[in-house]
Amino acid sequence: MQTTVSRRPGSVSFADYLSVSILAGIALLGYATVRFPESLAAGGLTKALVSGGALLAYAVASEWARRSPSPAVQSALRSGARAGVVLGVAALIGHTLEVFAALQSPVPAILGRAR
Repeated sequence: MQTTVSRRPGSVSFADYLSVSILAGIALLGYATVRFPESLAAGGLTKALVSGGALLAYAVASEWARRSPSPAVQSALRSGARAGVVLGVAALIGHTLEVFAALQSPVPAILGRAR
């Protein structure tokens, strides 16, 4: 007997945000190819098709997993969502520092010549 996963009507899950994010990524990829058609030259078309195909495959896999009634799959989705939020916050902080903070170049420190 299969168990079903029930959600409250109107409730939003991380999988819903994932689907919206994937669609936004595909839309941005489409906008970039229309707005900057020269980016498709010199191998850009292949990269765009591979990126779009990967996003589409990711969308199909996430929808399958979201609809799966298996408690193990749902548990894996919850764990993955938590890890993804942590990684996303870390990336957001790193990007914010990179763009807006006046930090020294790390190259001297890496080469051992920091003061």
